[in-house]
Amino acid sequence: MSLKPANNVEVQDEGASQGFVRALNFTGAGVTATVAGSVATVTVPGGGAGSLTLTTVEVDLGNVARLAGTFDIAGVGMTPGDPVLIVQASGPYTGKGTREDESEMDGLSVSAKVFSATIIRCFWRSWWKVKGNFKFDYAIG
Repeated sequence: MSLKPANNVEVQDEGASQGFVRALNFTGAGVTATVAGSVATVTVPGGGAGSLTLTTVEVDLGNVARLAGTFDIAGVGMTPGDPVLIVQASGPYTGKGTREDESEMDGLSVSAKVFSATIIRCFWRSWWKVKGNFKFDYAIG
């Protein structure tokens, strides 16, 4: 007859059982583990959704209808090469009436990078020719 060590510690994820073990080892920056009574609580810092602040800018893509192009957004204190999250914002757009569905009618695909300490360079493309003002929401980093 052979004896096996008892696996009597239940591991749970948000209260759902993940199985039983004999020991737990928690590692990582800022990770803490405490025991109160018969329950151990492990705290892992961070990992939350955090927050994102978007800035809206309205840009004139010109008077001549085009399928693609570039535009710049001016700023200060930026780091060249930093990524930029940028999306077309809903309207209304200046010079195009009061409709808020302009982004559905004239949809643009746009990407961007911080080009210099003062400029974000944006590249846009559309399935059909567009012109005039469009709004974009962006965040750096």
